[in-house]
Amino acid sequence: DDDDDDEDEEGGGDEDDPTGLQALLRRLGGGLEDLLPNAGHVSGKLKQILVGLKADGDDIRQIAALNELCEVLVISSEESLITLSVDSFAPVLVNLMQAEHNPDAMLLAARALTSMADILPNSRGAIIHHGALPQFCSRLLTIEYIDLAEQSLQALEKLSQDHGGSCLREGGMMACLSYLDFFSLGMQRVALQTAANICRQLPASDCWDQLSDSVPVLTNLLMHDDSRLVESACTCLTLMASNFSARPQRLQAMCAHGLIPNATRLISPGASQVGPSTYHGLIRLIGACCRGSADVAEELLRNGMAATLKTVLAGCKVLATSSASPASPVVSADQLLEVTTLANQLLPAIRPESGGCAKNAPFAALGVAAPSASRRRGANPGDAASQATAAAGVALETVLRDEPRLLREYGANLTASLMQVTTSSVGTNVKLQCLSALAKFLHHAPPAMLAEGDAALIPGQMASFLAGLTSVRDAVMKEKYSVVEVALFLIDSLMHKLPETFSRAFRKEGTVHAVEALCAQRVDAETAAVAAAAKATDATTGGNITPRDQVVPAGVGSGSAASIVARMALAGKSGSGKKPSETPQRRATVERAIALRAAHFASVAETEAESRLRTACGPLRSAGDDPDAA
Repeated sequence: DDDDDDEDEEGGGDEDDPTGLQALLRRLGGGLEDLLPNAGHVSGKLKQILVGLKADGDDIRQIAALNELCEVLVISSEESLITLSVDSFAPVLVNLMQAEHNPDAMLLAARALTSMADILPNSRGAIIHHGALPQFCSRLLTIEYIDLAEQSLQALEKLSQDHGGSCLREGGMMACLSYLDFFSLGMQRVALQTAANICRQLPASDCWDQLSDSVPVLTNLLMHDDSRLVESACTCLTLMASNFSARPQRLQAMCAHGLIPNATRLISPGASQVGPSTYHGLIRLIGACCRGSADVAEELLRNGMAATLKTVLAGCKVLATSSASPASPVVSADQLLEVTTLANQLLPAIRPESGGCAKNAPFAALGVAAPSASRRRGANPGDAASQATAAAGVALETVLRDEPRLLREYGANLTASLMQVTTSSVGTNVKLQCLSALAKFLHHAPPAMLAEGDAALIPGQMASFLAGLTSVRDAVMKEKYSVVEVALFLIDSLMHKLPETFSRAFRKEGTVHAVEALCAQRVDAETAAVAAAAKATDATTGGNITPRDQVVPAGVGSGSAASIVARMALAGKSGSGKKPSETPQRRATVERAIALRAAHFASVAETEAESRLRTACGPLRSAGDDPDAA
């Protein structure tokens, strides 16, 4: 009979259940009904409803079954619907959504599918498998009944939470955005939330064809009065830009519809305030577009982005040294990192072939691929992104040479702010972004710009700043040595640009002394061998060993002046604290310091150890032949 056929169909539907959950539940049989007393009643009612839904040609019976199904779904929980076979109901409901002659049946079928996707999240895959997505999208792309379109939009929002990729392939992005103005504000928020769900699950492959038509709509929404719509639009565009970060041509296409001006207005001082998360997203969005396009970077420089970032950094709540502004949107370290990253991306990267000391730049610390690695990857046809980014940098260099005003404004607004952030209690990544931005500015700026005008550097201030960075004595971690390495490059750049001015400033502010201290950390194999031989000799002659394994010559008492001098000399070699561990980063930093001293400070021959030894020997020289007098 019909009931037996329906049971057979339900059992056959279990074979298509991707998880096998329905089949497992049915094997539980009466035990499940004992655990859930309402499950048996609901199961029998659902069977009757399914029979009514399949009554083709009897519209009245189908409408009654649809109403009853919607009522059951609304008042039931996931536990009470555990016996519902989605594979039996979904194809019938999808078929009813195509009943053009019966709008009520289409609306009720869409409502039932929406409730099913909401109450039973595991059913969403089966609903999509049975062809519901094309039906929902078609009702949004060709709106005949506004209530059916709204119901389809709500269904898409539920399905997009777990299956955004499928929604994108079926045209769900434009289905949500095509007729946005037709909906109320509440439904517009649902549409943008659906679009954001889709963008969170973008595939790694190039999906520009499915997204290109939505970019102008989302760009215009950045100027909307509703903050939630603005936030969702910003989320969509930011995720798109992140997905296309390796495809600069796609980023340029995104910016062709006024994206950068609209985003810039939202983060400019005095603009309508947006939430911290939205502001954070806008900064990342602008930074992603700026990285791959010289036109975007030029547009930002022309529109005063440097002054905007200066204002943001001046009132940042994260910096302990700044007077926090109540209106500052930067409230976390991650947001500060995004702001400083954008400041860094406004200027072109340092190219080895660009002259000066560029060939010796610490490319790894600056976040730039080493020249040899770039050439190796250049042979790979899949590295078009790096080549496009490099070409954008060359184009931006040309713009800055032709219009030095842009670079001057950048230096006048951001040099002091970046130095302030670097000296604050911030993470290493933030420091490296600030130092990289400073390195780019010093590299691209002509000497005259650094010596006079709005962007002129204060020699004493800059020298003291670099002395503090290079005199980190507890730099036993590779991240801190990266900071020191970039600071040494800044010293090298300034000595190339303004040698006379900064030679005096570096000596006066202790920068040269800090460089010498780094040079003294060099691990010399010959010195180590001599120390080992001294220890062996001392072991045979009975010499004293200090608690730190520092060898004191035999015959010298541990409390004598000679012993004190020996200890001080040895302390000068190993440092006053714990000896830094030998790492590749430390060796590279020390070698850079030695090369810097040889290039610019060769006249300073006395090392820190020698200076300590000379100071300690002063009383001995004045005491003559009487050590006790010293």
